[in-house]
Amino acid sequence: MYRMLVVDDEPLIVNSLCSSIEQNFDVELYRANSAFNAMTLLQKMRFDVVITDISMPVMNGLELLKWIRGVWPQCYVLLLTAYDKFDYAYESMKYDRVQYILKVESYAVIHQSIQNILDKLDDEKKQEQAFIQLGSYMEQMKPLMKADMASRLLRFGVPLPGQDLLDSVGFDIRREEETCIVVGMPGDNSPLYVSTVFSEVAALSMNRLSRRDLRAECVPVGSYIVWFLQRCSAEAGDEATWTAVLCDAFEELPDVLEEKNDMRLMLATDACMHPADDLKNIFTRLTTVLEQERNESGMRILPPGEDPPAAVAPGLDMDQVMLLWEALKTGEQEDFRRMLSEGIRHLAVVTDITQTLPSATISAVTFLYMSAAGLYGLSDKNVSPEIRGLGHLSGQQWITGILNAFDRIFEEKQQLRQSGDAGIAEAVRVYVAEHFTEDIHLTTLAEHFHYSPSYLSRLYKKMTGDNLTGAINNQRIVHARSLLEHTALPVGEVARQSGFYSTKYFLQLFKKKTGMTPSQYRKNTD
Repeated sequence: MYRMLVVDDEPLIVNSLCSSIEQNFDVELYRANSAFNAMTLLQKMRFDVVITDISMPVMNGLELLKWIRGVWPQCYVLLLTAYDKFDYAYESMKYDRVQYILKVESYAVIHQSIQNILDKLDDEKKQEQAFIQLGSYMEQMKPLMKADMASRLLRFGVPLPGQDLLDSVGFDIRREEETCIVVGMPGDNSPLYVSTVFSEVAALSMNRLSRRDLRAECVPVGSYIVWFLQRCSAEAGDEATWTAVLCDAFEELPDVLEEKNDMRLMLATDACMHPADDLKNIFTRLTTVLEQERNESGMRILPPGEDPPAAVAPGLDMDQVMLLWEALKTGEQEDFRRMLSEGIRHLAVVTDITQTLPSATISAVTFLYMSAAGLYGLSDKNVSPEIRGLGHLSGQQWITGILNAFDRIFEEKQQLRQSGDAGIAEAVRVYVAEHFTEDIHLTTLAEHFHYSPSYLSRLYKKMTGDNLTGAINNQRIVHARSLLEHTALPVGEVARQSGFYSTKYFLQLFKKKTGMTPSQYRKNTD
């Protein structure tokens, strides 16, 4: 509720104006009979609107206005005067958020000015809320932006953005300085599991790193957790002591997590500082080592330049999962099938899927399927057997079953969409039947059902075969014919009661639909 103050040295005017305002506006209203009394109130609380007479003894309204601007610059001021003096108007124009009205104007004019101010306050409040929400949204987005920057650098070699942007999202790394990375892989390194445990892992590790003179950043990158480390000074550890620094910070972390949460965490690093351009290759090297030691727990420090073991078969990473999810939601079945096939095709040569399928791929496919099943309301009995339990299937059998399962998802989605469209069309038909005598048209219908006019028109025509505007007019013509048959109402009144607000248009449309004028139609039915 907005707070408003009325100021005038004549009590009769203050009481009369306040009574009128209370009857027409829901505001918290105060009154003062002098500028001094108004200043006393304004020092105690903030007001959104002040309505003040200009001509008052000791301190006039313009002087009060100047004082208000120094205390509450966002307050709206409505100046009232009995004299149409240019000097007053000119002086008030020097300030923002000020209006000037003659007392001889009717209360209706004053009410309109007040309403305009309240509307502006509503708009400002909405904008303020939007900025607050945007700020909150940006805070929520910062971790995602940091993870995206890290992922693009480590997986695709895309350089980090400028330092200003890094600082704005809280990525505590100097872009031009050499960096050491430590890569961690939880025992279940599906992207979904990593996102679940990331906060706890990051908190434990960053608490240990805070004891050192380091810049440190911890981010999830797909199925892994990555630490970026930079020295702030020589005391942080030279080349000879850097390994000891890493061991002190990370070596106990896997044991702590396993004891606390029964969670396995395998860490790998080469304990070397590298330019940013080299980090993609280092990340590939470290993740390859981790994949070979899947389900182990501990820390491995690779000697500089050691060749990694042979690469393991690829699986679905976080970026691929998100692309597949978007294709599922938008109904891009061909793109979804192609991307999923490419992500799991390496399993076609497997003889027993239960023995060799990477857990990350199982988790990713399960996550996609169960999310889609929840989205489209599939019951448990419809869950694919490949998702329920793999059994001893060959890789090719499993792939075929999974692709067929997702095909059924798309079929279900299409059926739900068609059912939903039919429901919307029926709701529109019922609404038109109940409200055709009112001022409804395509735009108002679209607003009522929260669709764009063009989309609602296309949907209605697709589901019924009828043009929506034509359907409204047909309903009105049917009602008009009934009135012509059973009443003696004048043609103009028939048009009005049938929802036509132009008798001329009614006459034209009626003749087009029936081949007769309304008068001829009535005569023929008598």
